[in-house]
Amino acid sequence: KTFLPGMLAQGEGHIINTASIAGQLCFSNMASYNVAKFGVVALSESIADETAGTGVNVSCLCPGFVATKIADSRRNLPENMAVLQPEPTEEEEAIRQMVLEAFSHQKPPAEVAQLVVDAIISEQFWIMTDDVFQPRMAARHAGILAAKNRPQLGGLWEVFNE
Repeated sequence: KTFLPGMLAQGEGHIINTASIAGQLCFSNMASYNVAKFGVVALSESIADETAGTGVNVSCLCPGFVATKIADSRRNLPENMAVLQPEPTEEEEAIRQMVLEAFSHQKPPAEVAQLVVDAIISEQFWIMTDDVFQPRMAARHAGILAAKNRPQLGGLWEVFNE
């Protein structure tokens, strides 16, 4: 509502919306996040359709793992809000190790930024940062087209253990 009217009036512009790979695939224990990111994808597709032929383009960035320190966000938590946690169980530690392994495959932010610049120049809608998710995306879409039962989700980090 703020920027789009001006872009349309001048007949040019480019909107970049950042979703997530979770806007393409659902992952276990991330319902709220999945819904939000699928919403960004739907918004991006809708705006792209509504602005077609106007000179205003849209890209939807669906990053996987990017070196943003998001997995270490507790570092910003004030000490007075810290919660004491018990020692992790073996299962929790195994999950933690899978998460750390997944985050070892992070893309540098500068590399993702270059993908965005390239998408603007080429007027490309989808911006994906990780090919590793393509088999799951293909399986999901094939299941939808075949009207199959819901997919088995699994954790975000499990893609590196398949």
